[in-house]
Amino acid sequence: LNAGANAYYAANGFIVNNHNNDTTSSGWAIVLSGGVDNSNFSQIQSADGINGGIITWGNCCGTSFYNLTSNAVNTGKTPLQIGDATHADMNINFFGGSADHASSGYQQVNVDEPAAAGPINLFGVYSEGGATSGGTPTYWSLCGAEWGINITGTTIRAASSQAEHAFYVPAACSSTNVSIYGSSENNLTGSAILDASRTPNVNIYADANGAIPAYSTKGPQSGTVTLSAGAGTFTFSPSFPSTSTVICSAIDTTSASAVKASATSTTLTLAGNGSDVIAYNCKSGGSGF
Repeated sequence: LNAGANAYYAANGFIVNNHNNDTTSSGWAIVLSGGVDNSNFSQIQSADGINGGIITWGNCCGTSFYNLTSNAVNTGKTPLQIGDATHADMNINFFGGSADHASSGYQQVNVDEPAAAGPINLFGVYSEGGATSGGTPTYWSLCGAEWGINITGTTIRAASSQAEHAFYVPAACSSTNVSIYGSSENNLTGSAILDASRTPNVNIYADANGAIPAYSTKGPQSGTVTLSAGAGTFTFSPSFPSTSTVICSAIDTTSASAVKASATSTTLTLAGNGSDVIAYNCKSGGSGF
């Protein structure tokens, strides 16, 4: 199924089950694209052990997806992909649903948007993998959408212990803005969140009960800079939103010397004493936060 060009869509209550293991020309069992102005797709299911499951791309303006279920039955590709790196999704929502049992090497959910896309809002989406399921190195991969990938109340579960991550931001995806709240994992022994787009990489671990701490790429950035002749700079990775005011605090860890810190959305500039080591903490304090 390919929804087609931009239009107002309302589609619900059907199943695509690939009993004959046919290969589709698109590589997906279901393509949901081109929805605009509060279009909605609901109670749609895919079971496909050959192709990818459901892909959504080029949707806009309040389009919402309710209780999409996609199962790759441990032999298919990614059950749910949002975006295709070319056609931007803008202001779309996913409520509930389940994306499960990708074969080894494929993510359960892959968000692959252009930089100028979002927000992509996901609420209460569930993912589950089998003993050999789950992409390397992650169950969910998040890329693009500088206007926000916002994930709330998600549970990611592996059938048995796997040394993988629940969420992963690839190193090449420096424009990605991710916020994760109230989510949990089970049977994953890697860090719950690996953000390889930031320098240094961010690793966040779940607690003993599997609860994943809240995380946002728009949150604070901290570290140290060694001055050279009393001056130093640091380039934020990723940059803070261009509309924000960046507020930084800095302290000299080498001597009791004064430090001046100033910042744009991309760069921290420090002035202080000689070759002292300066610890800094910067956060967005303006309209872009």
